[in-house]
Amino acid sequence: GTLCGKADAICSSGLCVAGKCASSKLSSNEVCASNDECIEGACGYASMNPALTKVCCASGATARFFSYTQDGWPSSGWRNFCTDQPDGTFCGKASEICSSVACVGGKCMSSKLGPDEVCSSNIDCAEGACGYPSLDLTISEVCCRSGATISFYLTTSDGWPFPGWRFFCTNQPDGTLCGETDEICSSNACVESKCASSKLGSDEYCTSSNDCAEGVCGYASMSPASSTVCCASGATKKVYSPSDGWPLNGWRYVCTDQPDGTLCGKADAICSSGLCVAGKCASSKLSSNEVCASNDECIEGACGYASMNPALTKVCCASGATARFFSYTQDGWPSSGWRNFCTDQPDGTFCGKASEICSSVACVGGKCMSSKLGPDEVCSSNIDCAEGACGYPSLDLTISEVCCRSGATISFYLTTSDGWPFPGWRFFCTNQPDGTLCGETDEICSSNACVESKCASSKLGSDEYCTSSNDCAEGVCGYASMSPASSTVCCASGATKKVYSPSDGWPLNGWRYVCTDQPDGTLCGKA
Repeated sequence: GTLCGKADAICSSGLCVAGKCASSKLSSNEVCASNDECIEGACGYASMNPALTKVCCASGATARFFSYTQDGWPSSGWRNFCTDQPDGTFCGKASEICSSVACVGGKCMSSKLGPDEVCSSNIDCAEGACGYPSLDLTISEVCCRSGATISFYLTTSDGWPFPGWRFFCTNQPDGTLCGETDEICSSNACVESKCASSKLGSDEYCTSSNDCAEGVCGYASMSPASSTVCCASGATKKVYSPSDGWPLNGWRYVCTDQPDGTLCGKADAICSSGLCVAGKCASSKLSSNEVCASNDECIEGACGYASMNPALTKVCCASGATARFFSYTQDGWPSSGWRNFCTDQPDGTFCGKASEICSSVACVGGKCMSSKLGPDEVCSSNIDCAEGACGYPSLDLTISEVCCRSGATISFYLTTSDGWPFPGWRFFCTNQPDGTLCGETDEICSSNACVESKCASSKLGSDEYCTSSNDCAEGVCGYASMSPASSTVCCASGATKKVYSPSDGWPLNGWRYVCTDQPDGTLCGKA
């Protein structure tokens, strides 16, 4: 009775049991807390029932399993369970705690279940496999004769009460409901949702590719009257039938390798010749300049408009190539959108602004020409020019745009107050010679120096007469002093001071900008 903790050595009996000195350890099935309290040296739960307490195991051994709160245990964790339990003991799924090593339906049994007996888990079955014998939703799981299962994830849309993985017995006989799963059948042939002795042959009516020996079920042609058959070619082409007599628009799979005359819509791939022309498989395609509807009807592989004239129809392009451009209703087209135009067109062809459709790659003034315009020739668009730039050669409002020698332009937004007939962005040729009218825009000039509104060889130097700061190398133009007789010059200091001259001989009172850093003797007023 003495409190001994876990120290056997302090007891006269040499036994410390449940924290007290005792004459003997606990016997089988007595409540215990640890192995060292038991004569057999093993303390564990007598079954998987979470309502029980641990007892000393008669077998002298335990098996360790993880148990969960959702099964009624006070906490999830590893626990020890007594082995060698008799039939009827609640064992969960742990055969190891049964003397028979057979846990069936959650209880220890004398033996496991045989083939076709209803089961709930693989451990219930002697063959080690529990599964549905077919895809019939009304039947229960049984022990599989084959000793093997195959698993699938099925949802409520498949008719099951809840989504999840389900296991099905393999090696099932003909007639078994198999969906489209060959592996369920002993013949490895699931046809029209049932196990069959073999798959369907070529041209036999089918409802699924899984039914066919060649593995492919498709429409025999693009005819709305055709049915689905097993494809002799073993392949289909996915095609879209937007109307053409089909009851519904949509994608369809059509058998390939079809003979001449078969309705093919626009699908070359379903013809044995590889050619679908005007809706039928054919031995050859359309020649150049013949009216066409699509690229795949033409020998050269390109169908497009021969020019930018909206009155024309599409033809097979002799060049075998097209260029794609956006065309508008305001230009006469029935609708705005992208269209393909034949390339390599001769001089005189109406090309709009699309040089790419001309054999010369020169579309000038809306027509294909032998070459683009040279420098200083009058132009209306960049594409007219060999150098790729069309702009005004100066700020003279009386002249037209020309092809720029420099091959580059600079743009400005100008308004009616600048003398232009309407406001908008205008482009000016760069790299212009001295004397060109440039306003105050240095970038127009080859020298990058616009002085007194004209391109010059260089900007004005210090103390030279100026009318604008843009004229000066130092970037500042101002009065040389506060003398009414002084003129505006380029400031050597590169800076001015804003001063007010209230009289002092100036013709008008007002603010003026005067160069800073002036030498002694310069008239400075009070500045």
